[in-house]
Parts: sequence; structure tokens; C-alpha cells
Amino acid sequence: MMKQSIKLFSALAFIVMSAFTFVACGDDDGPSGGGGSNSNILGSWTLTEVTPANSQGGPGVGTVMTFYANGKFTSNGDEGTFTYDNDSKAFSAKIGTVTISGTVNISGSRANAAVTVTTGGQSMSYTYTMEKNGSSSGGDDSGDDDDEVNVNSTKMVGTWEVMMDDDPDYPLVGQSITFKKNGTCTISNSNETFTYTCDEELKDGYTRLRFTISNGASGKLVLVSEGNVLNGEYKKSSSSDYLSIVMKKSSYTYPTGGIKGRWKMTQCSVSGAPVGGVMVFGNNNELYTEGDPHIDSYTYSGNTLSMDFGEMKFSGTVNISGNTATFSGDGMTATLQKQ
Repeated sequence: MMKQSIKLFSALAFIVMSAFTFVACGDDDGPSGGGGSNSNILGSWTLTEVTPANSQGGPGVGTVMTFYANGKFTSNGDEGTFTYDNDSKAFSAKIGTVTISGTVNISGSRANAAVTVTTGGQSMSYTYTMEKNGSSSGGDDSGDDDDEVNVNSTKMVGTWEVMMDDDPDYPLVGQSITFKKNGTCTISNSNETFTYTCDEELKDGYTRLRFTISNGASGKLVLVSEGNVLNGEYKKSSSSDYLSIVMKKSSYTYPTGGIKGRWKMTQCSVSGAPVGGVMVFGNNNELYTEGDPHIDSYTYSGNTLSMDFGEMKFSGTVNISGNTATFSGDGMTATLQKQ
């Protein structure tokens, strides 16, 4: 299956954008992550507007982010460092090889940010609107059990909504699972607290996570949709068969427009095609089938759709009418239903 080289940029941009959103707050003095007064951005913020919408899979509307007085920020379990100056409104942040710079202007409990994300020689510009949550004082990112990192990878940390689970006995669809940095996790329909481990690897440009939970579940998931979706499979201790599962961050909204979004394949002339499965045409030409830890790619222009499945490639005409799309090309016909 083909990789998407831009995926790394997207995943990092997601964290990066999280940083931007935090950047706005009252008018105060205090320690900063880089030597200036950063007290105005400290605390928790909710993202209310993003422009361009869904570009590079940045944080979706509803994402909650927090800035700390020690120069760290967190968003859905991701961590980075930042600097902000109350007077000049200048903001900068860094995560891995990604750098962010721009300005954040604050008016009451609302903040407007304009930033540029740069990585690998590529730069993109974004604007954000954020609303302040509660107190303006930031924490120190220490002392809380939930802040103690006790897992090898924190990319699974956060609250995830289960979109797909083909367990015939106890499906979790509609439930939420919360993974904490301290290695514990909870399921919304259960009073129990479990422990878990999480390790990661970079394969074909995508982060793949392998996890085990003390309730007997273990599996492998690929981080897709710019880090907003965990897609893959798991098995229970009582089963030797792998089950498909998809979890998305509660703040994430799937892209729409043209072929973008989630489509169920109801018919296909090619043997072995995932008929009955849900295919997601995401940002950055990312194509994946829910419950399958493989990532493919696509291009879409006008009414021409090309899908690259590695060993198989199909290019043809796609016609979209309401919630139905029909594809024909390279000996393949298929019908998709919008989800």
C-alpha cells in the first residue's frame, strides 16, 4: 500500500495548530516559555473557528487546548513548547521539526490568531478564533497523576469516540474510551479502570500504534486523518480472530466536499474489494478503509478520481448525485453511499 509523505507534516501541523489556538487571553504579566510575559495565554481554550476549514487536518472546532506557565502546551495528549509576549502579541512554538510563528490578539475572552506553520521547506498559513475556558491561570504541568507519563507513546492519549467495532458480542460503537498518560484507561459504559501500554513505529510515513489493555484486548492501529482517527484492528483474550475498530477524537469532524468524507462501498466489480466497508477520502489525498490498518492514496479533480492501492491503481469518472457516487474506469465499476 502506498504511503503519503505529507502525512507527517499533517500530523505535526495538527499539534502545531493546537498551539496557535492557545495563544490568546487576558492582559497580564507572568513567566513565559521563552523569556517574555506570557500570562495572557495561560489556561484552557476552546477552538470555535478555523480558516481554511479542515486544511491539513488541524484541530477541529471544539478542540480544547491548554497553555502552561512553564512554556509547555497540550492538546488532545500531544505536547510541545511555546513562547508568547503579552505586549507584542508575538507567538512561536516548536514540535519536532515543525516551527510556528505569528501573532495572537486578545479581546476579553476571545482570541484571534494568525500563524504560519513551516516544516520541510513547506509553509502554510492559518487563522483561528478561540474562546477562553474558566480561569486564566495556567498550571505547571506537574504533580497530577494524569500528567505522569507512564506509557512509551502518548499519541493514544485523549478521549476517543468509537465509530466502528465489529465485536458481535459487546460492540462499543457510540461509547468513548479515554486513555491517560499515566497508563490507565476508562470506557464510558464501565465503572472499571484498566491499565494499558502503547508503543509506536513509523511505517510508510504513518504512525502505527501497538497496544495492550489489562482487560485482555490487544491490537494495532494506524493514526490517520491528521492524527484525529485511530484505525485498525484488535483481538480479545478470548479470541484468536482480529476485530476491526475505528476511534475518532470527539472534536474531529470528517472533511466534506466532492469525494471527501466517509463512503460505504455498496457494489464493486473487482474481486476482493471492500464491499460493505466504509472508505474515507481525507485531506492530503489520504484514502483508507475503516478497520484496515493500511493507508492508500487518491487524487480527485473535476469528475476524475484516481485511486492508488499500491499493486492496483484505478482511474476513471466519478459521478456524485446527492449521497450516492458511482465510479467507472480501468475495468472497475463501484457504487458508494455517503455516510
